[in-house]
Amino acid sequence: MRYAVFVGLVLAFCVAVDLGALVNLADFCARPDENFLAVAEEKLREDRFEIVAFYVKCGGANPITDAVASAADGIAALRGTVGDCEPKEAADAILSACDQAAVLLEQLERDAECDHIHNIYQALVQEHACRDILTNM
Repeated sequence: MRYAVFVGLVLAFCVAVDLGALVNLADFCARPDENFLAVAEEKLREDRFEIVAFYVKCGGANPITDAVASAADGIAALRGTVGDCEPKEAADAILSACDQAAVLLEQLERDAECDHIHNIYQALVQEHACRDILTNM
């Protein structure tokens, strides 16, 4: 009899925790973007929040564009100063590294477009968290 009461209490506790989690998740899923941004604004520094908000809303100017452009300008400036340096092998190695960095920056610029990251966010929040978890619990 004691074991039945213990098992009943454990099951009641599990149901209460599960129900509490479902209620919170359901509240979150009523307006997931707004709720996600509210938590992000509370937890992140302002410059980081701007980046998160851009990818959640997928609107406005990309906040990392200026940083990418500044890096590209730095690479171009470095290329301009290295051309006549000696020894030639070292200058060539620096120029090669600049070329590789420029290619990586171009790739970063493409990968940082809103659609790429926004689609991942939407799949994670809308499909997995709000649809799959709620329907499977």
